[in-house]
Amino acid sequence: NWGWQLVPVGIHLLLQSSDLLWTVVAATLLNKEKHGVLEYTAAFLSTVGSVMIAMHAVQTIEAPLVPLLVNLLTPLMLALCVSSLRAGAKELFRPDNRLGGSMGATEFTALKLALSSATALTLAMAFEGGTDMRLAQGGDVAEIASLRPSWWAALSEEPPEGVVAVL
Repeated sequence: NWGWQLVPVGIHLLLQSSDLLWTVVAATLLNKEKHGVLEYTAAFLSTVGSVMIAMHAVQTIEAPLVPLLVNLLTPLMLALCVSSLRAGAKELFRPDNRLGGSMGATEFTALKLALSSATALTLAMAFEGGTDMRLAQGGDVAEIASLRPSWWAALSEEPPEGVVAVL
Protein backbone atom coordinates (compact mmCIF):
# COMPACT_ATOMS: atom_id res chain seq x y z
CA ASN A 1 0.00 0.00 0.00
CA TRP A 2 1.39 3.33 -1.06
CA GLY A 3 -0.04 4.99 2.05
CA TRP A 4 2.10 2.84 4.35
CA GLN A 5 5.23 3.98 2.53
CA LEU A 6 4.40 7.65 3.09
CA VAL A 7 3.39 7.72 6.76
CA PRO A 8 3.81 5.48 9.81
CA VAL A 9 1.32 2.63 10.20
CA GLY A 10 -0.42 4.29 13.16
CA ILE A 11 -1.22 7.42 11.17
CA HIS A 12 -2.28 5.28 8.21
CA LEU A 13 -4.73 3.36 10.39
CA LEU A 14 -5.98 6.56 11.96
CA LEU A 15 -6.81 8.03 8.56
CA GLN A 16 -8.29 4.76 7.28
CA SER A 17 -10.64 4.66 10.25
CA SER A 18 -12.42 7.70 8.86
CA ASP A 19 -14.06 5.56 6.14
CA LEU A 20 -17.32 5.13 8.04
CA LEU A 21 -17.76 8.88 8.40
CA TRP A 22 -17.02 9.43 4.71
CA THR A 23 -19.55 6.72 3.81
CA VAL A 24 -22.28 8.35 5.89
CA VAL A 25 -21.50 11.77 4.40
CA ALA A 26 -21.51 10.38 0.83
CA ALA A 27 -24.80 8.54 1.43
CA THR A 28 -26.37 11.71 2.79
CA LEU A 29 -25.09 14.08 0.10
CA LEU A 30 -25.10 11.89 -3.01
CA ASN A 31 -27.96 9.45 -2.39
CA LYS A 32 -30.09 11.81 -0.32
CA GLU A 33 -30.42 9.10 2.33
CA LYS A 34 -32.00 10.11 5.61
CA HIS A 35 -30.23 8.90 8.72
CA GLY A 36 -31.43 9.07 12.26
CA VAL A 37 -29.61 10.13 15.39
CA LEU A 38 -28.80 6.49 16.16
CA GLU A 39 -27.00 5.97 12.82
CA TYR A 40 -24.97 9.17 13.13
CA THR A 41 -24.08 8.35 16.74
CA ALA A 42 -22.99 4.81 15.81
CA ALA A 43 -20.79 6.07 12.96
CA PHE A 44 -19.29 8.78 15.16
CA LEU A 45 -18.58 6.51 18.14
CA SER A 46 -17.13 3.79 15.92
CA THR A 47 -14.76 6.30 14.36
CA VAL A 48 -13.84 7.77 17.74
CA GLY A 49 -13.01 4.26 18.98
CA SER A 50 -10.77 3.63 15.99
CA VAL A 51 -9.09 7.00 16.48
CA MET A 52 -8.44 6.22 20.15
CA ILE A 53 -6.84 2.88 19.26
CA ALA A 54 -4.73 4.46 16.52
CA MET A 55 -3.67 7.35 18.76
CA HIS A 56 -2.29 4.82 21.21
CA ALA A 57 0.13 3.75 18.45
CA VAL A 58 1.13 7.25 17.38
CA GLN A 59 1.24 10.30 19.63
CA THR A 60 1.99 13.04 17.10
CA ILE A 61 1.23 13.56 13.45
CA GLU A 62 4.22 15.14 11.74
CA ALA A 63 3.58 14.05 8.17
CA PRO A 64 3.43 16.54 5.30
CA LEU A 65 0.11 17.34 3.67
CA VAL A 66 0.46 15.18 0.52
CA PRO A 67 1.03 11.87 2.38
CA LEU A 68 -1.94 12.65 4.61
CA LEU A 69 -4.13 13.36 1.59
CA VAL A 70 -2.98 10.15 -0.12
CA ASN A 71 -4.00 8.19 2.97
CA LEU A 72 -7.37 9.95 3.13
CA LEU A 73 -8.01 9.19 -0.53
CA THR A 74 -8.63 5.47 0.12
CA PRO A 75 -11.49 5.88 2.61
CA LEU A 76 -12.98 8.66 0.49
CA MET A 77 -12.93 6.47 -2.63
CA LEU A 78 -14.42 3.59 -0.63
CA ALA A 79 -17.26 5.86 0.47
CA LEU A 80 -17.89 6.98 -3.10
CA CYS A 81 -17.89 3.35 -4.30
CA VAL A 82 -20.32 2.24 -1.60
CA SER A 83 -22.56 5.22 -2.26
CA SER A 84 -22.62 4.68 -6.03
CA LEU A 85 -23.25 0.95 -5.60
CA ARG A 86 -26.17 1.66 -3.28
CA ALA A 87 -27.59 4.13 -5.79
CA GLY A 88 -27.16 1.61 -8.62
CA ALA A 89 -28.76 -1.20 -6.65
CA LYS A 90 -31.64 1.03 -5.62
CA GLU A 91 -32.26 1.98 -9.25
CA LEU A 92 -31.93 -1.56 -10.63
CA PHE A 93 -34.30 -3.07 -8.08
CA ARG A 94 -37.07 -0.54 -8.79
CA PRO A 95 -40.00 -2.17 -10.61
CA ASP A 96 -40.61 0.89 -12.82
CA ASN A 97 -37.15 1.06 -14.42
CA ARG A 98 -36.11 -0.22 -17.87
CA LEU A 99 -35.39 -3.73 -16.56
CA GLY A 100 -38.65 -3.82 -14.68
CA GLY A 101 -36.91 -4.65 -11.40
CA SER A 102 -36.00 -8.08 -12.76
CA MET A 103 -32.34 -7.99 -11.71
CA GLY A 104 -31.67 -9.94 -8.56
CA ALA A 105 -29.15 -9.16 -5.83
CA THR A 106 -26.97 -12.14 -6.83
CA GLU A 107 -26.85 -11.06 -10.47
CA PHE A 108 -26.04 -7.46 -9.52
CA THR A 109 -23.29 -8.63 -7.16
CA ALA A 110 -21.77 -10.95 -9.78
CA LEU A 111 -21.68 -8.21 -12.41
CA LYS A 112 -20.27 -5.70 -9.92
CA LEU A 113 -17.52 -8.07 -8.80
CA ALA A 114 -16.60 -9.02 -12.38
CA LEU A 115 -16.25 -5.36 -13.35
CA SER A 116 -14.31 -4.52 -10.18
CA SER A 117 -11.94 -7.47 -10.66
CA ALA A 118 -11.28 -6.59 -14.29
CA THR A 119 -10.58 -2.97 -13.35
CA ALA A 120 -8.25 -3.96 -10.49
CA LEU A 121 -6.36 -6.43 -12.70
CA THR A 122 -5.96 -3.84 -15.45
CA LEU A 123 -4.67 -1.21 -13.01
CA ALA A 124 -2.34 -3.71 -11.34
CA MET A 125 -0.84 -4.63 -14.69
CA ALA A 126 -0.41 -0.97 -15.60
CA PHE A 127 1.02 0.30 -12.31
CA GLU A 128 2.62 -2.72 -10.64
CA GLY A 129 6.14 -1.85 -11.81
CA GLY A 130 7.98 -4.96 -10.67
CA THR A 131 11.65 -5.78 -11.21
CA ASP A 132 11.16 -6.24 -14.96
CA MET A 133 9.87 -2.67 -15.22
CA ARG A 134 12.76 -1.30 -13.14
CA LEU A 135 15.33 -3.09 -15.29
CA ALA A 136 13.73 -1.66 -18.43
CA GLN A 137 13.95 1.82 -16.91
CA GLY A 138 17.69 1.43 -16.30
CA GLY A 139 17.67 0.84 -12.55
CA ASP A 140 20.61 -0.38 -10.48
CA VAL A 141 21.02 -4.09 -11.33
CA ALA A 142 22.42 -5.06 -7.91
CA GLU A 143 19.53 -3.40 -6.07
CA ILE A 144 16.93 -4.79 -8.45
CA ALA A 145 18.30 -8.34 -8.15
CA SER A 146 17.45 -8.32 -4.44
CA LEU A 147 13.80 -7.44 -5.11
CA ARG A 148 10.97 -9.87 -5.72
CA PRO A 149 9.98 -10.44 -9.34
CA SER A 150 6.90 -8.76 -10.70
CA TRP A 151 3.67 -10.70 -10.34
CA TRP A 152 3.40 -11.50 -14.04
CA ALA A 153 6.97 -12.89 -14.12
CA ALA A 154 6.28 -15.03 -11.04
CA LEU A 155 2.97 -16.23 -12.51
CA SER A 156 4.60 -17.15 -15.84
CA GLU A 157 7.00 -19.47 -13.99
CA GLU A 158 4.14 -21.41 -12.38
CA PRO A 159 2.94 -24.72 -13.85
CA PRO A 160 -0.48 -24.58 -15.53
CA GLU A 161 -2.17 -26.00 -12.43
CA GLY A 162 -0.67 -23.22 -10.33
CA VAL A 163 -1.89 -20.54 -12.74
CA VAL A 164 -5.41 -21.99 -12.66
CA ALA A 165 -5.31 -22.11 -8.84
CA VAL A 166 -4.21 -18.48 -8.64
CA LEU A 167 -6.79 -17.25 -11.12
